[in-house]
Amino acid sequence: MRGCFSLLGMQPLSPDLKEVVEIAERQSEKQETMIRGILEAFSAELAAQQAIEQDPAKAPDVARCAQSTVESFANAFAEQGARLELDPQLDLSKSWRVMGEESRLLRIYGNLVENALRHAPQNSTVTLGVADEGQFLRAYVDDEGPGLPEDQTADRLFALFAKGKEKRGGKAGLGLYFCKITVERWGGSVGCESRPTVGARFWFRLPRV
Repeated sequence: MRGCFSLLGMQPLSPDLKEVVEIAERQSEKQETMIRGILEAFSAELAAQQAIEQDPAKAPDVARCAQSTVESFANAFAEQGARLELDPQLDLSKSWRVMGEESRLLRIYGNLVENALRHAPQNSTVTLGVADEGQFLRAYVDDEGPGLPEDQTADRLFALFAKGKEKRGGKAGLGLYFCKITVERWGGSVGCESRPTVGARFWFRLPRV
């Protein structure tokens, strides 16, 4: 489809037809992105059925991954008039190594941060942090948005193809589901709740390595 639209776009079309072809090409790109997301989600689900052995030397540092995520997404938040920051109380000199794999851990953070960005009001702050819970480490993403809808639970939000009522951003409801099945594969858990004052907290909890 995309190849056909590209060829059509190179033809001497009228302005009206050219606009239609450009719209169709953009929509086909969105379709491809959603299809790839679905394939990746089911690929992760199949991988979750396989046993995992963690090499301690390769265990990712969840706090360093949070720091990398802040650096990667800070500009996107700035463009929306919001801020993304690391919890100033997080001590990066400590070891925050967890069960998992770094690239997927970064993707989990990315999915949670993108979710926060879609709901972040102007002049608000989204904070990434990590809490020490002994044998587990809990990573969290705190926002200052409207909080969770009253009819939404963590089970529903992290379900396959789940979407909020506003359905902004053209997402297929795969990001949070990917977080859930990946974290659970590593022996952890995920969740979310409204914060006591303002906003929501999305978190994931992983075994310490």
